[in-house]
Amino acid sequence: MQGNRVAGFPFSFPADGHLASFVCKPPFERKRHRMRDTIQTERLTLRPLLLSDALAYSAFGNDYDIAKMTGSFPHPFPLMSAEFKIMQLRSLVTRKQAYVYVLSQDNGAFMGDVSLFKNPPKRNPSESNPTDRKQDASFSIGYWLGRPFWGNGYISEAARALLNEARATFKSDLRVNASIYTDNPESVSVINKLGFEPCVGEATGFSMARLANAPLLHFRLNTAVSAPLKDTFDTTEAII
Repeated sequence: MQGNRVAGFPFSFPADGHLASFVCKPPFERKRHRMRDTIQTERLTLRPLLLSDALAYSAFGNDYDIAKMTGSFPHPFPLMSAEFKIMQLRSLVTRKQAYVYVLSQDNGAFMGDVSLFKNPPKRNPSESNPTDRKQDASFSIGYWLGRPFWGNGYISEAARALLNEARATFKSDLRVNASIYTDNPESVSVINKLGFEPCVGEATGFSMARLANAPLLHFRLNTAVSAPLKDTFDTTEAII
């Protein structure tokens, strides 16, 4: 029986008006692909970011050697800024604009995070629907790790698990790119091992910690490699 759908309401009511025969239909967003909230690796648990992580987020993020390699971390990085950052990231997750995972171990303590951020849709005048399924699976990857955890290969392990989850969820539609400051060779090494390939040309991006633009390198995931990435721990990696 066909019913009447009220915009923004997750139920369809039958045309005859009898509520007893209504059918619950999930809204359009719920029909889309969705990655798991928690991902387990050999040594890590990738879990949702919580407001209670703010103290560790601020303490680790206040390290200038970390903050300068991000675009959005200020320096200094006070607790209030960390709380605001976490609320912003959680809002993106709620609106399905990002997948943000905390790196943690058995005690659940915050170590850093790894994320996929949805890229804005590219509008092509020849396309009637610019937000098609392929564009819905176009992301940028980001990650960082607190200094006490450097040198153990945690970032490569977490990013590998994140990309494997994304491959399993979005299949061949998945598109992922990365942007890294040129003075961050450790991150370039990680991204190369994950199957990313460099794009031609350089650009600049503003870093809040540096209060200046800095040159960037751009990379794109080679989606022709369909097999899951294997777990190998690169202990030479540092931060982000």
